[in-house]
Amino acid sequence: MHDFPSDGVVRATPYGIYDVIHNLGYVYVGISADTPEFAVDAICHWWQRQDRPRLAHENKLLILCDAGGSNGYRTRNWKKQLQESLVDPYKLEVMVCHYPSLRLSASGL
Repeated sequence: MHDFPSDGVVRATPYGIYDVIHNLGYVYVGISADTPEFAVDAICHWWQRQDRPRLAHENKLLILCDAGGSNGYRTRNWKKQLQESLVDPYKLEVMVCHYPSLRLSASGL
């Protein structure tokens, strides 16, 4: 580690989930890059949590996310991972809504 300082540095990648109904937040931290696989894996781990508050007849999930990064609206792999890892195994109906990107122009400041 002293000879190669870059080998001793680990990058932590956080992924947050906020349950609006129960006012609870969850943060998953990984050491990989911010990838669609990591984002979907965090959602799946949250869905499987035994201590997560549950609703009667949970068969639908609304996911609100930003417009960029691993869960961006253009990322096809994000949608594929959601289908294969969350929708199909848990027989869920999932709706994903993306917030618009915040692009400020000089006239918008």
